Amino acid sequence: MKPIETCTAYLELFTSGQRDQAFDLLADDFNFQGPLVQAKNKAEFDAGVPIELGMMARGVNIHQSFEKGNEVCLIYDFNLETPVATGSVLMCEWFQVKDGKVANSRLIFDTAAFGALMPQQ
Repeated sequence: MKPIETCTAYLELFTSGQRDQAFDLLADDFNFQGPLVQAKNKAEFDAGVPIELGMMARGVNIHQSFEKGNEVCLIYDFNLETPVATGSVLMCEWFQVKDGKVANSRLIFDTAAFGALMPQQ
């Protein structure tokens, strides 16, 4: 798979509730930086991303994609259906792919828009 296909497949799998299959596309030393979760490997990422998020995800609409070598940038709507509301959050994610797996990801999104869709704990 080309890097852009790997990243797109990861997002589509994760946002359709197929967490395990999505995580199969992550390198063991996967590094993630986002507004709510930071992880230095796949195990930390798995522990930091609530399973409920995958159950509330309702797909992704990719608006734009860019690929340069092993780097991919995707701008997309992350669609959610939660006990609070149904909606989407615009996100931008910059990936690096190594040996056919996602090795790094930096995610940017409006945490207030995301939080408005989430149940309060």
